[in-house]
Amino acid sequence: MRVSFRSIGLGLGAAVAAVALSFTACGRGPVEPIGLPTVPTITLELFVQGTIVPSEGDYVFVLNENTGAAPNFVNLNVKAGEAPGEPTVLEAYGLQPPPFTHWDQAFVYGSGPNGLPNCNPAPPGSFFYCYKAVSQNGGQITIKFIPIVMTPGTFTFNPSGNGGSGIGNAIILRLPIACLSIFAGSNTQSCDSVTPAVTQIYINLITLDSSGVPQDQLACIAGQTFPIDVTVSNTQVFTKSTSCTPPTNQDLNITGGLVQVTIPGS
Repeated sequence: MRVSFRSIGLGLGAAVAAVALSFTACGRGPVEPIGLPTVPTITLELFVQGTIVPSEGDYVFVLNENTGAAPNFVNLNVKAGEAPGEPTVLEAYGLQPPPFTHWDQAFVYGSGPNGLPNCNPAPPGSFFYCYKAVSQNGGQITIKFIPIVMTPGTFTFNPSGNGGSGIGNAIILRLPIACLSIFAGSNTQSCDSVTPAVTQIYINLITLDSSGVPQDQLACIAGQTFPIDVTVSNTQVFTKSTSCTPPTNQDLNITGGLVQVTIPGS
């Protein structure tokens, strides 16, 4: 089946280019761009059992980002004492104050409070994409999420895609891989030129209700991790465990996700 992207205004004022994507006939992905990108990109997808409805809450992609190579990966925020690992709901919504231990970047689509300092809900039909900044003054640690500036025409966003047999049940985001390397020490909010280059990420998918209360997450089993190599082209399809209790609202019930890394020439 084929689904075309709608042009959506970014919360920071950038325009989204219209792009068409095609899904495989069965299952949930993978997504294949029409016209291969000329720069390395990453496509992130979130699927729900019902329909994507931003007025009912928030849909969150959260990333932990690392450099180096196995077995010695290093987190981008290593100077803040952070390490590679799966970002979880507990780290952001279950502890006070929230440590956001493995949260390096977050993409948020929805209208409710998301609990991320400074990364406020976007205007209707838009999203926020932010990186975490950690500062310390004496014994006081301050965490903020700073908006990332997206260059018009370099990314694609579709909040009403069709996954598998569903209709309007998928959010699809395609970004330059360089965006993953933005963190507090990179001294930039733009994806155009960033170092050091991220080599591995961990991803989690989360939904919140309209009051900001967590409803579901892909990593719903303790110790579960979803690492992805972003140095070579590959596609990873993730399915949420059926042993996890789903939320009552099926529009916030995550069924799975997909990550597709596209490196031209690899």
